[in-house]
Amino acid sequence: MKMGIRAIHCLTMATAMIFPASNSFSQQGALTPAQVYEVMHSAIRETFGINDQDPTADVWLSLSTVGSIVPPGDFAQVNDLANFCPSTKPVIDTFARQPKLDAIYEKVIKSLASPQKAYSPAYFKAKAVIFKDGHSTPEYQKYLSKSHEHTKAVKALVEAKGSAERSQAAQDLREADQAWVTEGYKAEIEAALATMATEEYRTGIARQVRRIAQFDTAETLGIAGTDEIDGAFVAPQSKFSPSADTWAASTAWVTVSYDSTQIEKRYSKEESDSRGFGGLSLGFLNLVGSGGDKGKVEHKIDNVYKLSYSYEVMRATIRRGWLDSPVFFEPFDWTWKKNTNTKVFPYVSVARDAKSFQPMPSLVNMYDNKVVACAMMPVEVVVARNRKITATVSKDDYTLIEQSGHRQGGATLFGIIGGGGSKDWSSVKTSEDGNTVTFTVASDGIAVIGLISQILPPVPQPNSAEKWPGEAWLPPAQVQ
Repeated sequence: MKMGIRAIHCLTMATAMIFPASNSFSQQGALTPAQVYEVMHSAIRETFGINDQDPTADVWLSLSTVGSIVPPGDFAQVNDLANFCPSTKPVIDTFARQPKLDAIYEKVIKSLASPQKAYSPAYFKAKAVIFKDGHSTPEYQKYLSKSHEHTKAVKALVEAKGSAERSQAAQDLREADQAWVTEGYKAEIEAALATMATEEYRTGIARQVRRIAQFDTAETLGIAGTDEIDGAFVAPQSKFSPSADTWAASTAWVTVSYDSTQIEKRYSKEESDSRGFGGLSLGFLNLVGSGGDKGKVEHKIDNVYKLSYSYEVMRATIRRGWLDSPVFFEPFDWTWKKNTNTKVFPYVSVARDAKSFQPMPSLVNMYDNKVVACAMMPVEVVVARNRKITATVSKDDYTLIEQSGHRQGGATLFGIIGGGGSKDWSSVKTSEDGNTVTFTVASDGIAVIGLISQILPPVPQPNSAEKWPGEAWLPPAQVQ
């Protein structure tokens, strides 16, 4: 992943603090969720060394109330999480019905137009080996078929268990490789692609052939998931470094914990408003819908009187072998093909707001009746463990919290406890004073609770100085 354009660190974390005894934040001596989320924003920013206060900084931190999105052992859901395009809101309150990165990427790579270049006779001779009369040649189709069989054999060898199974898988891989060479025109096709690549650039035909073939293969062999936009699909597999099965043994965990003396210095109404927290209306308890209402989130509990927390966090890098990121981060060498279903030039991303430096969603975001907007690309997941909270709330709110810990549809408490669609907490009452209750709640398991994302530049941003084919659709200001 090329990281040098602009970065946004979108940490979908949650929230909890010890409240000061003074009434400096609210008239009743309690903090609202919006104020607490802003304080957590500052605290996490310091923990990870993120400086988004500098107007020239390339980072941005946003929060979520979703909490424990999925446990690391649920690989299908974790994989789907890596395929997520975060909202540009300062607090993400649901992951349902958000754009999926693979759906956007596939639409882009199969709908882009490239500049016209002056090529040599050798280039066109090589191209004829792959494309002829506007169609893939039989030789190239055979190449793709044998390539697919070879990839399946590699996957089988990686997943084989026991010496006998590995031995058989290794033999199958050797045979698949031999069949690719002898029956799949491997040498001829790859020689042609290499010839073309020497004269091409990032969105030339040879690069496109490899890009689309790699994506289609990864999608075929991916992990099943549910696409909230386009219906059923198979998400191309992403990997994490370190892998989920090693998170528990990792030495990279960092403890995050705070007391009341640290709250005053972290909260600034001016900074909170500039990040978009002003007027935010969420709760400390979020009830996630079940069944057909999975996209619905109810926000409960508007005030907490005292709250302390501690937990450990670590970061794991997302690796997507199916994604060629220069499509998004070097967007000068492509544009959309003209499309009868799309009347206004759409953008994947439009960069950041000039005043707040927040990432902005693309207002024109549909191409050929598909959503293509993705302002931020996740590059890391944030994982938490040993989550513990002590809070003081009203008696009515405590009753609601206690009941919500048994919800099967999913509930999130202070953003870091709960979530994932199953029971995740039980509370222990420690004291009762008049109309308030102080309690402790903890969750020992490891859970993915966030994303660190990278902001995209304006995409696409075709170079008007290039020579474009008739099918190329240039933005209005660039039409010549």
